[in-house]
Amino acid sequence: MVGLAVGLTRMVLEFVFPPPRCGVFDPAPSVLRSVHYLHFAIILCALTVIVVVVISLLTPPPTDEQTHNLTWWTLHNSTEREIPLQKVATLSCRTDGSESVRRGKCVRTAGFCSPRPGRFATGTPPPIIHSTREDPFWSRFCCVNAIILMCVNIFLYAYYA
Repeated sequence: MVGLAVGLTRMVLEFVFPPPRCGVFDPAPSVLRSVHYLHFAIILCALTVIVVVVISLLTPPPTDEQTHNLTWWTLHNSTEREIPLQKVATLSCRTDGSESVRRGKCVRTAGFCSPRPGRFATGTPPPIIHSTREDPFWSRFCCVNAIILMCVNIFLYAYYA
């Protein structure tokens, strides 16, 4: 958000102070007069990195439950964990009036919360999703394609810049 605010400020200043004709005094701030927009992008990137590092150091680290299967090092853990979530007891919606109407219980079906309790026959357990692990082949396939796309992008940037 800091990078967005600084970048938008620079963009607004570019529109407020258009480049003057030759020989005319330039009343624009020095950040517009003396800093090229590509150099400003480098400064903006550095500012964003500094803000990210400072905020990251000031906040507590995430718990193991929050990073399970999120990072490369926790992706291959064989233990299946369930993240404790707050369960919703009832659903309500607003009608034409200002009062809320109770619509039904929130039941867990196929790993999701469903507002329709009559979806399955009575006594029949909802289907269980056993695992969400992906095939390692497709994971590697996507990683290789990402590397190829980044190389093409870097080549095109270097060639046309």
